[in-house]
Amino acid sequence: MKIGLCALVFAGAMALAGSAFAEPDLTSEMYGRSDFLGGDIYTIGDEILISFKVMNRATATSDAPGTLSADTAGWMADVVLSTDARVPRGFATYSPAWREDVLLRGGRMSRTNDLRPGAEQMFNGPNVMRGGPPPRPYDYLAFPMPTGLRAGAYHVCVVSDPANVVPELNERDNTTCMAITIRARLSRFPLPRPPLPRGGNK
Repeated sequence: MKIGLCALVFAGAMALAGSAFAEPDLTSEMYGRSDFLGGDIYTIGDEILISFKVMNRATATSDAPGTLSADTAGWMADVVLSTDARVPRGFATYSPAWREDVLLRGGRMSRTNDLRPGAEQMFNGPNVMRGGPPPRPYDYLAFPMPTGLRAGAYHVCVVSDPANVVPELNERDNTTCMAITIRARLSRFPLPRPPLPRGGNK
């Protein structure tokens, strides 16, 4: 009886210790361009406009170290273009031309803060007047599209801690994706000019 009671007390103490030092849990939330700017529909050659935040879920009790304090032992975030919502782990590879799961130009966020449980870091750009008329102020990050894209369905994805340098409670919620549609750019043919009047004396 005493042995069983001791075992229960030990198990309870271990559970409390585990919950007291729960590892961080990084995940993200993404915001796409508004319907005033065309919503989730783009044209080949446009800039992809998003803002996003990376959060350390409040269920964690440990900080997620960022690169500003921990250098390469801190978390980063990648912005990736893909044909689906599955992005392989590991740093994405940049290419100016389209390839599956390509890192968009400027899409590696390498200056990151320590995130205490429940804290977040926002990634956005300067306010720029877009759309309209009348134009409105937006603070999206603008990522150039790779060359060689074909029209179709794609996903813009944010991958938190792609290199897995931060041990986490849950490694399966690090990727957040948003579906977008990319259309072909319409060709504009020059309009025929009217014939010029013939010159000469009557």
